[in-house]
This record gives sequence, C-alpha cells and structure tokens, in this order.
Amino acid sequence: MIKQFWENGGALGLFTDNASFNYQINILIEELFPNVNFRVAWNHPGMQTIFGDNSGKLIKKLLLIGKFK
Repeated sequence: MIKQFWENGGALGLFTDNASFNYQINILIEELFPNVNFRVAWNHPGMQTIFGDNSGKLIKKLLLIGKFK
C-alpha cells in the first residue's frame, strides 16, 4: 500500500529514531524503491531545526532534500 500511495502521487517521509534504526528503514527503502540510490544515515542530536534544501546540494548541516515552500 505504501508503494501504491507513492506511485499515485502521495508524499512519503521516512524517518528513524536514531542511527540504530537506520538499518530497518534502509531495508524498507530497498524493498519499495530498488532502483533508487538513497540511504538513511547519520544521527541527528535533536533540539535543533532541520530545514529544507531545494537546491539539492546539501552544503549546510541540518538540511533535507525535498520540495519545500
């Protein structure tokens, strides 16, 4: 159902609770999108704001790639 939702134009946000769970979310990504070269990594310490980066360059810390208004 997740893949069908995405294929129909729905947006997905895949997050984990710290680096110890990155493995599980990466398995899900591989199963849902086998041709996508994307992995969840890093451990954000929290207590800060993560901002969107429409350029896709990720040249500053605390940026996510996505379509943000």
